[in-house]
This record gives sequence, C-alpha cells and structure tokens, in this order.
Amino acid sequence: MTFPGKVGVEKGGPKKDKTTGEFTGENWPDKNVLAAVITPDKKDWKPVEQPPPCNGGGSGTQAAPAETASPIVRPGWAS
Repeated sequence: MTFPGKVGVEKGGPKKDKTTGEFTGENWPDKNVLAAVITPDKKDWKPVEQPPPCNGGGSGTQAAPAETASPIVRPGWAS
C-alpha cells in the first residue's frame, strides 16, 4: 500500500539489564517512526505520484549474452 505520511524520530531510551533490571548506562539507538498519515482532508495532502514499474533498466534493445562463469572448485579443507 502506498500513502503519504510524515516520518519522525523516536529517541532511544535507557537500556536495562535483562537479569537485574538495573539500568546499564547505555541507550537504545534512535529509530524512525510513522508520525502521521496524511489523508485528503489535511493541508499537506498531495496525491502519490508513483513511477511506472521498472523494466530492469533495459533500453529496449537486446542485451549481450552474459559470459559463462568458471565452475566453483571446492577447497581442500571443505572435503
């Protein structure tokens, strides 16, 4: 599903030790969060302009055949 939204940053809070429940002095990293979904009744609403599906980056012409790779040789230590 594609929709317009606003992204926010949630500051990482303090970490607790799993066994003792004591704070470790470290913090969790910050993380991105969905702050709001922008609906048609909002001032910031704009229709989503989605690009057409990618055709793999080809220019419409026939691509040159790929070179065949040499076989993978199992190293002696993997026997």
